[in-house]
Amino acid sequence: MEMRVTGKRLGGASVRTAVKQEAPAGKPASGGKAQQDRLELSRQAARYLAEQVSRMAEQIAQIGRPDEEGQQSGGSSMWDSFQEELDVMDKCNRISSSISSGDRVPPEDLRYLKKHDIHAYLLALATRKPKEDPKDKESVLSEEDLAQEEEASSVRAAPVSMDSGSVE
Repeated sequence: MEMRVTGKRLGGASVRTAVKQEAPAGKPASGGKAQQDRLELSRQAARYLAEQVSRMAEQIAQIGRPDEEGQQSGGSSMWDSFQEELDVMDKCNRISSSISSGDRVPPEDLRYLKKHDIHAYLLALATRKPKEDPKDKESVLSEEDLAQEEEASSVRAAPVSMDSGSVE
């Protein structure tokens, strides 16, 4: 592999590193020449990449450290958001599988699936298998989920009043 940092605009000095790669014993090198990867960077680009690497290393180091209040910075809140998203995906998956199998699903579950994963909702309706005697499924949603959905719908339904003030 050949790496070269060129500084033609900044003074003309160039650094060149070459590593020879030997051909495997069973295969001769093509054309008598070893195949190499090449990368050329200007000094400015090399400095920029070095700065990016150091910034990313600092950010990674910050994730596990406790902040001023003693709480884990970054990692725990990210973990919580991933857990919540996974919980939503699991509920949507269970609701859509019930719909696809032809069972009856409570209307609040349908609204939840439609709100959180419209593609899964449409796919479940499209792949629904009709049953002669469909089962009535219980709601997958907890009381907390139902309360959050009710709160969200009441916020959307609240009337908005606009004050028309006079401009002087």
